[in-house]
Amino acid sequence: MSVSAQEKEIEIINSDELIIEKKGDETIRKLIGNVILKHDSTTLHCDSAYIFMEKKYVEAMSHVKAFTTKSVRMNCDRLAYDGENKILELYDNITLIQNDAKLTTNRLTYYRNKSEGTYINHGRLSQPGSELISQIGIYYADKDSADFFQKVVQTTEDYTLFTDTLHYNTEKKIATFHAPTKINGKNGRKMYTERGYYKSKEKVAFLYQNPTYTDSSYYLEGDTIFYQDSIQKGWAHCNVFLRNNDSTYISAGEQLYFDRNKRTTMLTEYPYAIQQSKKDTMVLFADTLFVVDDSLANNRKMIAYRNVKVTMKDVLAIADSMVYDRVDSLLKLYQNPVVWQDINQLTGDTILVWLRQNKIDSIKVIDKCFAVSKEDSIFYNQVKGKKMFARFNINNELVFMRVDGNSESVYLVKDGNKYIGLNQSNSKNLELELEANKPVKVRFLQKPQAVFHPLHEVWQNPIRLEGFKWLEGLKPKRYY
Repeated sequence: MSVSAQEKEIEIINSDELIIEKKGDETIRKLIGNVILKHDSTTLHCDSAYIFMEKKYVEAMSHVKAFTTKSVRMNCDRLAYDGENKILELYDNITLIQNDAKLTTNRLTYYRNKSEGTYINHGRLSQPGSELISQIGIYYADKDSADFFQKVVQTTEDYTLFTDTLHYNTEKKIATFHAPTKINGKNGRKMYTERGYYKSKEKVAFLYQNPTYTDSSYYLEGDTIFYQDSIQKGWAHCNVFLRNNDSTYISAGEQLYFDRNKRTTMLTEYPYAIQQSKKDTMVLFADTLFVVDDSLANNRKMIAYRNVKVTMKDVLAIADSMVYDRVDSLLKLYQNPVVWQDINQLTGDTILVWLRQNKIDSIKVIDKCFAVSKEDSIFYNQVKGKKMFARFNINNELVFMRVDGNSESVYLVKDGNKYIGLNQSNSKNLELELEANKPVKVRFLQKPQAVFHPLHEVWQNPIRLEGFKWLEGLKPKRYY
């Protein structure tokens, strides 16, 4: 039955009982049992209702159901409907359902013209695999989205998110944050940002404005951090800083790419790395740094490419590329490497440096090896050959050197504290014993030839072996 055929008036579609009352100028209709009302695109179902026809106002009670456009349906215990302004006020045990999204609260205002529902005293939005709660919320039915404010918590199978301001797209399942936000993921992964978004379908986090990432091994920060949890890969851009949890390893640069499955990181654009120990600190610079961590073997391998510089308290080195293996304490330098230790300079095609507590234990030079130590502004001790092996004592002093393959040497000879000349020699192999980094005993092995040059003969024309280079100007600065 229809109370009025006029447009925009409330229609009574069904009721088991109808009672009409008059209060002054107001006509009130009381409906009882299986009540169905319709106004424009809104349909109400309830057990009982009061209709104020002149005001186009309805009070519905018990088992209330409301249906609007945008496939929105709402359930509650009690509802007040303002037909003039098209506003629904819902009370107690409220659920708003649209597609697979379900909003629950105990007080909701729904603006039919804008297709928006607002709560101010705690609400919960649920979807398969996701649940969002907050003190204040606005649900946009025509935009498949919602805004949440104050004590916002989102829980999924992969993470729990805490913030104060969040925008959520229910169709694409994208959470966008506009306030300090913490994301706690599986296996101890944690993220923080003040702005960013998380895509639940793709398991992708994009964080900017003071973001950080932490897992069981590392702490990472940068201007922007991207992380895809499904493949455990990500990157960080600008002002990147990476530190392992025991603070023995630190690296930084402008671009970082990481793979948590393979436990690898790659740094580019002015990167550096710091490997710390109780005795010393290794600082490494290069155009590209690649790090592999093996937690089972407690090993870290660092690989550096182009313009490599290594600085330690007692060792400085440069090369085109480098590999450092922490378990073996082995530093491998390739392509035009140079190693400086105290007054000694070593060059060759490849240099292997074994460290003990970040101090040199021994060095092996492969092909075109050349060792130089500076005596003064004119004279240099020089040793060259095909291969070289050198050993150092606990005080980081060179104490033994063996050169194999067409070995040649030039070194100053002393009589007490006085220089008396230069000894120039060659043999197939030679061995040197040193004290205070200076030769004290030389053994020529197989076909030795030696010439002694008095000091006055070489004073104006110091002897230089072929290939001699003093590369002091390339020596990197020490960093701690």
